[in-house]
Amino acid sequence: MIKDAINKILELAGPKTIAVGDFQYAERDLVPIISPIPDPLIVNTLTGLFGYVVVLAKGDVGQDSIFIHVYSPILVNVEGALNKEGQRNIYLTARHELPTFPFGQWLDTEDFIVKTQTMFVPSDDLDNIVKIVGNMKEESVKTVVDDGVSQEVTTRTGVASVEEVEVKRFLNLKPYRTFLEVEQPLSSFIIRLRQPGPTVALFEADGGRWRLECIDNIKNWLQYHLGDTVTIIA
Repeated sequence: MIKDAINKILELAGPKTIAVGDFQYAERDLVPIISPIPDPLIVNTLTGLFGYVVVLAKGDVGQDSIFIHVYSPILVNVEGALNKEGQRNIYLTARHELPTFPFGQWLDTEDFIVKTQTMFVPSDDLDNIVKIVGNMKEESVKTVVDDGVSQEVTTRTGVASVEEVEVKRFLNLKPYRTFLEVEQPLSSFIIRLRQPGPTVALFEADGGRWRLECIDNIKNWLQYHLGDTVTIIA
């Protein structure tokens, strides 16, 4: 009982400071009381962010107190300066939330065709691979020379006839991976086909360079529409 009472008194006494050279230390941890910051507004397009920035810059906040941070291909923030407590207010967040192609996953031919038709910008390379995959026979995939450059598959050309078609390893495609207002970057992909199934997979092959191009495209779009209204960091 006496020990508990002493500990309680020590707790109520509060922390003490200790000087060591030119520095002051507290004998216990101190946690600052920080004013709450409201959650940011959420939009899903750059157009929504653009409209908000125009209104915000003309209001009480002012254009000198805000900036745009292009954080990633799918995330852009409208932020303010640091306050006296070291916090930064995020006024609005734009998030690209449309579904993206499952790269690196093996898909059956039907699922592959549907996803490529709806999640990529139309192109000749895309049309060619969809045509080949759509005509593959159940037992068609075979590796002729697995040198990492090409595969050969058997596709239907008529009711009973088949032909062997070479599938190039690298394809240049534009999947939807960032906001639809900007140009989708052209990237290299590796396509592989295998049994059983057959199944098909696309693997990214540009080392993530597309991310930098997306960020640059977003910055250019914002600069074109906003001009010198606000600083853009990317």
